[in-house]
Amino acid sequence: MTTRRDLLRLGATALLAPACVTTRPTRVVADSPRTAAWNQALTANAEEVSLAIAASSVEGVIPDALRGTRALWNGPAMLKLGGRLAHPFDGHGYLRDFAFQRDGGVQFTTRFVDTVAYRAEKAAGHLVHRGIMTLPFDPAESGGSAKNREAPQVKNVANTTLTPFGGKLLAGWEGGAPHALEPSTLATVGPETFGVLQENEAFLAHTRLDRRRNVMVGVSPRPGRVSSLVFREIGPDFVQRTAVEVPMEVASFVHDFVITEKFYVLALNPLSVNLLTYFSMTRGNATLMDMLSTAKDKARAIVLVRRPAADARGVTTGEPILVATQAPVFAVHYGQAYDDGESVVLDVCAFEDFTFGQEFGFTGQTGPLDPTLPDERTPQRLLRLTLDPKTRTSSVKQLSVHGVDFPRVHPDFDGVKAPFLVAATRADLAHSDPFDSVMSLDLDDLERPEQVWTTTGDTFVGEPLFVPTPGAGPKEGHLLCCVSDPGRGKTHLLVLDPHALAKGPLARVEVPLQPYAFHGVSLAT
Repeated sequence: MTTRRDLLRLGATALLAPACVTTRPTRVVADSPRTAAWNQALTANAEEVSLAIAASSVEGVIPDALRGTRALWNGPAMLKLGGRLAHPFDGHGYLRDFAFQRDGGVQFTTRFVDTVAYRAEKAAGHLVHRGIMTLPFDPAESGGSAKNREAPQVKNVANTTLTPFGGKLLAGWEGGAPHALEPSTLATVGPETFGVLQENEAFLAHTRLDRRRNVMVGVSPRPGRVSSLVFREIGPDFVQRTAVEVPMEVASFVHDFVITEKFYVLALNPLSVNLLTYFSMTRGNATLMDMLSTAKDKARAIVLVRRPAADARGVTTGEPILVATQAPVFAVHYGQAYDDGESVVLDVCAFEDFTFGQEFGFTGQTGPLDPTLPDERTPQRLLRLTLDPKTRTSSVKQLSVHGVDFPRVHPDFDGVKAPFLVAATRADLAHSDPFDSVMSLDLDDLERPEQVWTTTGDTFVGEPLFVPTPGAGPKEGHLLCCVSDPGRGKTHLLVLDPHALAKGPLARVEVPLQPYAFHGVSLAT
C-alpha cells in the first residue's frame, strides 16, 4: 500500500510540478432504475441491530448441515456524510452476521468495527479523515485544500475482510493493522500488530490460512524508492514465526495473494505514479488513488517467492522469481494455487487493464455511482496459469466464459489443490460487475461447464461463501450469498446447492436492506 509518507521518499522531483486541483471529467450518469437501485445498494442505511427471524419466516428450509453455523460479511457503510460521498473503499467497516439456529430460524446481528476513524466521523456527522480515494472537504471551496491538508492522513476503516484465527476474528484493511474482534459478540478489541507491525505499517486485508502448518500468512508492502514485500507467517499465539522480505524493482499494486506448500504467489501488477498528481495530493487537492495507473510499458508477470520450511524461524531476505505470462494479467483476486510437481498452478481473475478510482462505479464525491462504468472495460477472466519456476515460462487456459470475481474455494484447501470453486459473475458474458449471478466450477473436471444461477430485476449479487458440511467429502456443502434488492428495501440471504444451482435457492432469509458487502467468512457457533 503506497502511503503519503512513503511517496515523500520519491524525492524533490515532484516539487517542481505546478500546484493544481485534480478534478474528474464530468460524466453524465444515466437516470435509470438500475442506477437508482445500485446507489441505494451501496449507500443503504446501516444501523446496529439484533433481529430474530423465526423458522416460519424463512422461505424454504435451512439445511440441517448449516444449523449451528454463522455466515458473516464485512463491507463499507456510512458512505454519505455531510453531503459528500466517500469512495466505497473508504466506508466504515460494517459486519453482517447470520447465525443459523438449531430450530431453523436465523439470528441476524450487525455491528460497526469501532475504529478511531469511525468514532470521529460518527461524532462529527461529516467526513474527517482523508481516505485513499476520498477528501473530507471540497478543494474547490474556500479553505477546502487547507482543511484537507490538516485532516488525519490515515483512515483505517477495517472494512474489507474477516479472518478467524487464534480465537480472534480479524477485520482487515489494506493500509494498516487489522482490527481484532471478539468472535461471539463482534465487539472490537483493537488493532492487532502481532508484535511486529510498526505504526501505520501496511498489512494486506487478504490473508491465507495454512491449516497444515497452522499459520496465518500475511503480506506487508513497503513502498518507496526501493520497494519490498514482507511475507509473514504468524502462529495461533499471534507471534510471527517467519518473515521473508523480497525487494521489488517495479512499483506494484497488491491486494490479494495465494500460497502453495512451496511458494507465495501473486501477479506483478506494475504501476505508474503521476508525480504531478502527487504534488496536488500534498496540497490537499487529490487522493492517493488519483496518482496511480497501470504501467502499460511494463511487462506483466507472476511473482513466485519461496516459502521457508515449516520448522523455520526468523527473518530472511528472498528473491522474486518472475514468470512471464502469455496474456496480460492484472489481478485483484485469486481462486487458488498449488504445487504440481515442479510447476505451480494458479487460478486467477485477470483483467487486461484496470482504472483506479472507478471501482463500484465511483464517479467522484458529488456524483452518483454509475453501474455502467465497469462495462467500459474488458471483464476479468478466470484463467488457469501453469507456471514453471525454472524456465520462468507459463501456459494459460481460460476456465469460464463469464466475467468472474470474488472466487472462493473450500476453506481447508488454501495452498493445496481444491476440488471446485464458487464465484460471483454476470449472465451477460460481455461484462462482469455489478454482478447478478453466482457460479460454481468443478476443478476436477474442467471440461464440465460452469453452473450459474441468476437473480432477476435490478438486484445485485455479492460475494458467495462455500460452507462445507462437517465430516462430509470436500465437495459437500452449501453456497451462501447476499442479494441486494433495493426496490423492495430488502437484502436476501440465499442458500443454494453449489452442484445444482439451476434448482434455485433452498432457503431465502429476508432482512432490511444492507449496504453492499465486500468479503465474508463462515464460522461454527
